[in-house]
Formats: sequence, structure tokens, C-alpha cells
Amino acid sequence: MQQMSPCPFCLIGAGDVDGELVAYHTANVFVLPVPWQRAKNLGHCLVLPTAHVTSLHAAPRDLLAELFEVVSHVTAAVREAFGAPGSMVL
Repeated sequence: MQQMSPCPFCLIGAGDVDGELVAYHTANVFVLPVPWQRAKNLGHCLVLPTAHVTSLHAAPRDLLAELFEVVSHVTAAVREAFGAPGSMVL
């Protein structure tokens, strides 16, 4: 049986690798700015749970609340930092 590689996002969220990339961290959520991914989309960020969750449907309600609270903070910060008229959350 083939063994899967560890999830890179879980490793970052746990602080095991690339901790300097994390722009914001709560108890269960962290934010990675990824300006190189969307060069024409300033403020592009990933908001991720520290625990491995493969579907929002599988996430506990308290984690969902924390995720979307952080999303709210990030969208406000992006608006302030880049003068964006709005944001898109996917």
C-alpha cells in the first residue's frame, strides 16, 4: 500500500515548516498570504484550519465560526491595505 505524504498545510498550521509564511494565527485557524499565486489579485490569502479538514461539511460548527470570523478580519485588512472596493471569498 502506498503511503501518502503529509498534508503541507497541516505541517504549516502546526508550525512544523514554513512558519514565517503565516500572517495570522488563532487557536484553530491560520492565514497564508499568497501574492505569487495571483499577481493581479492583490491580497490573495488562504484561510485554513490547523486541523486537517477535507470538507466544510465535515467541520465542527465552532471551527466554521472561527474560520469565518478570521475571513471577516482578512477581508477588512485587505480592503484597508490595498484600497480594495470589496473582496471575493471562495
